[in-house]
Amino acid sequence: MTEIDQARFEAWQARFGRIDALLDEAGIDAAGFMGSLDLVKHGCRQAWLAGVMTGFNGNLSLRLGKRLLLVTASGIAKGHMEDGDVALATKEGSPLAGPALSSETAMHAAVYEARPEARCVLHTHPGCLLALSVKLAGCLDRMLDMPLFEAAMWRPKLAIAGAYPPGSHRLADSVGKAAAKAPAVFMEGHGLCTAGAGIAEALGITEQMEHLAEIQLRLL
Repeated sequence: MTEIDQARFEAWQARFGRIDALLDEAGIDAAGFMGSLDLVKHGCRQAWLAGVMTGFNGNLSLRLGKRLLLVTASGIAKGHMEDGDVALATKEGSPLAGPALSSETAMHAAVYEARPEARCVLHTHPGCLLALSVKLAGCLDRMLDMPLFEAAMWRPKLAIAGAYPPGSHRLADSVGKAAAKAPAVFMEGHGLCTAGAGIAEALGITEQMEHLAEIQLRLL
């Protein structure tokens, strides 16, 4: 690890408390922690640049070893994150160190439980998908239903979760059950949650769903 990254690690601990023992127990060194923290920041920046994360909405988590998660903090601008905007939690979503966790952390934990192979969970509020859901209110089973090969490939990868309050256990439970069926879950009246082997896959699925939603909106 570079001297700069070591200084960043020490600054994070000075602000939020020592995590050396937690990382040692999980088999993670300081370089691994900082590298993963940078991936979270970069992933959110990429989602912001892609237009699927705007302002303060959305959240992202990344597995850190087998028992830990890195999670974006509550109420931060995802396109302009700093080191102190990422928190450490258990894989069950309980806070360990860092800033206040995203209110949707329980949902992330439910998705990881449903999809053990996932290393990243991304929650966004994509504009075209949300607009399409309003257009198709009461008929969300028609989302992405178009005579296109691309739609035929990706539509089965999208499941629907109920309209439950953001941050609620009912929403987390609904998304977890839906995630067992597909890597992308649209939450009625809320947004999209995707899971992938890494940030690139989770974001790629999100972009794919948003792209198809844009096409369908033009056809309505």
